[in-house]
Amino acid sequence: ATTLVWFSGVRERVDLAIHDVQSLSRADRDAAALLDRYANVLDPARAARTRVELLSQFARSDLADAEYPAEITTWGSDGAMIADLVVGRAPGATAGVNFFASETQRTLQPSITEVRGDPGMHLVLAVPHADGTATTLVVAPRSRLVPADPFGAFLGLSPPPAPEPPYLLRQGEATAQAPSASMSRGSWQRMGPELHGDWQLPGMGGMTRRVHAVVELRSLDALLIRGTLLVLFDLLVLGSVWLLMVMADGVLPRWWRARRREILTSYRTQLTATLFLCFLLPSLLFGVWSFRRLQADDRQARDLLVRETLRGVASGDTVNLAEASLRFETPLFLYANGLLINTSDPLRDALAPGGRLLPPGVVRTLADGDAVTPGLEEDVGPAAVRLGFRAATDSAGVQFVLAAPARLDERLLDRRRNDLAMFLLFALALGALAALWASGAASRQLSRPIRELRESALALARGGRAPPLREDPPLEFTPVFRAFRQMTGDLAESRDALEAAERRLAATLRNVASGVLAVDEHDRVTFANPRVESVLGEPVTVGTALPAAAQALLRDSLAALRSSTADDLATELEDEGRRLSVRLARLAPGSRRTVVTIDDVTEVTRAERVLAWGEMARQVAHEIKNPLTPMRLGLQHLRRARQDGRVDFDVVLEENTARMLSEIDRLDEIARAFSRYGTAPLPDAPPEPVDVGAVVRDVLQLERMGHSGLVWDTQLPDGPVLALARERELRDVLLNVLENARLAGAGRVLVTLAAMAEGGATITVADDGSGIPPALLDRIFEPHFSTRTSGSGLGLAISRRLIEAWGGTIVAAAHEPRGAVLTLRLAPASRG
Repeated sequence: ATTLVWFSGVRERVDLAIHDVQSLSRADRDAAALLDRYANVLDPARAARTRVELLSQFARSDLADAEYPAEITTWGSDGAMIADLVVGRAPGATAGVNFFASETQRTLQPSITEVRGDPGMHLVLAVPHADGTATTLVVAPRSRLVPADPFGAFLGLSPPPAPEPPYLLRQGEATAQAPSASMSRGSWQRMGPELHGDWQLPGMGGMTRRVHAVVELRSLDALLIRGTLLVLFDLLVLGSVWLLMVMADGVLPRWWRARRREILTSYRTQLTATLFLCFLLPSLLFGVWSFRRLQADDRQARDLLVRETLRGVASGDTVNLAEASLRFETPLFLYANGLLINTSDPLRDALAPGGRLLPPGVVRTLADGDAVTPGLEEDVGPAAVRLGFRAATDSAGVQFVLAAPARLDERLLDRRRNDLAMFLLFALALGALAALWASGAASRQLSRPIRELRESALALARGGRAPPLREDPPLEFTPVFRAFRQMTGDLAESRDALEAAERRLAATLRNVASGVLAVDEHDRVTFANPRVESVLGEPVTVGTALPAAAQALLRDSLAALRSSTADDLATELEDEGRRLSVRLARLAPGSRRTVVTIDDVTEVTRAERVLAWGEMARQVAHEIKNPLTPMRLGLQHLRRARQDGRVDFDVVLEENTARMLSEIDRLDEIARAFSRYGTAPLPDAPPEPVDVGAVVRDVLQLERMGHSGLVWDTQLPDGPVLALARERELRDVLLNVLENARLAGAGRVLVTLAAMAEGGATITVADDGSGIPPALLDRIFEPHFSTRTSGSGLGLAISRRLIEAWGGTIVAAAHEPRGAVLTLRLAPASRG
């Protein structure tokens, strides 16, 4: 492929050179069409034109855009040449131009004629003017025989094209020798890395010119670099086409999604990227430095050429700018005291492309005493031109500065730049391949010990013994191998310990009272202790499916656990009059392997029922005691009133009889609806606003009637104090608290009621009885806990449940110097 591409490239350049030479033998049809348009652009009313006007007229035409070599001439009515302008013309002449000018003056009609010129066939346009003058325009064929003007920017024309031409054409001197048939067809000969061709073209007056073509073939090294790049480019194109096909099929996106994380986190990928960057960055820096060095060398070469040109021009005693410009093939500009006074061509003097004043940088340099100024970049039209300056001062003190520009058609820098770019691309391509190969080799070298460790780890994971590791690993892996060997030893010890623990566990499970059963995701038995057979009533064999009876018993529980996200499940099942407690647990989070523990709790349930009946009996006894307390107090009051003649016994009898009847009704309600105390707070009995002061006064009045030896001190507000509670239950709570103070041997009890600022009420009962030990303050509200041997331990527990159900709190504390303090806080009535 590389040979074919190279050969086709050479063939294409040879064909272009042959076509270029052959085009000289016929006129350009496109140029003829442009001349038709140009004939209409010329103003026939204008008189003789100067060179500046001719240049301006030509620059506005399509011929300038097409870059045709041309010569524009204005002829007077007497046939004399008034002004002449040559744009991009090769040295040579066109036959009969003055004849065409006189002919168009005679006929007063424009004409376009094809004539033989030197070199090639030329087109001549002749246009008459109203004042008797005429303008002729000669257009030569576009050919590399006519190189672009290297100083065209000073005339407002485009600079020469930058890319290096595919071939070069040179013409020799005109001779009277008749052209041979072989030379007319052309002949080619290879000379080193170049291909040379020669032709003879007929010219004017029977003269012939030799045309020589040179096609650059490049050296073997350059061809090898370009051929390698072409092969890599072909592979890249084929790979891109293959990737497009894979992407269109949808395989590549799926492959990338599956391997993206692996590739991006791969050690080989990171190593390849690192090696390539380590090669790429120095290469880019070298390329930038080389390009800058080439540019600097090019500037130095151009500056040296300009300096030598100026030195050669200024070496004579007198300077004729026009002659010096022809001799050194460069435009010249002369400044006096900073002003442009003369040029090598009046046309450039009229245009003044660099300005009529010296550039400020040159003025500063000359002010510092330097006679020669190196190259200076100046923008002239669309191009950047380097100018050189040389200064001298005459005897009158006038400072003259001679300036000359550098050529714009130097191809050496372009060739060197292209060669460097090709070399850099070649180096980058080889560097990328080398980085890929080196990363693969390095990753394989580094992955070998990792692969050994991986194989050993997999062997350990399968439960086997790890294969022996190499004794001389790379130095960097020595600590890893040492740690792996230590880990292998620890795992062996752990495996032995685990096996021993498994044996102990199996022995333990064989002797436990619970039935233990393990099943896999297919309900096959993986473990069963002897107890499970007695619980299930049928044999269970490891490695087989669950027995039918066991599967029917556990099917729903297993399905419930596997369909949920919980790791365990507890339930109770009935089986032929037996009550079984079943607990299921996953072997691992998310696993369908399950361990089932089965216990026969029939006797335990029966014992719990007996205990529950005993607990209920104690609660009923405690609740019956609450109404008995006011009944006992009322009877004691009746006895004292019967013996005290100062008291109206009938009134006291009526009050106490009504109170005892009320308590009897309450006993009846307790017998019929005791369950409300076991489920407090009751959903159908929410708290309601209660006058706490009235309840406290009523309870205190009852206590005072029953115990004459106990002093009851109070701090009660006069008005009502509202809070959330239930009136009857609040009376029971207060009676329980006051009775506890009496039974603790108190001689004085202080009852305080206060309304809280945020609402609600606080009841404080402080006594000077035996008190509560500090270690037991937190336990007195627990069920069945009592500091007395005769208490049931339910009074304060029930009181606490009732108060918390209303949204309040009850706390106990020690009372100094002796006794205890109970504080009841009730929620504001607004909450209800």
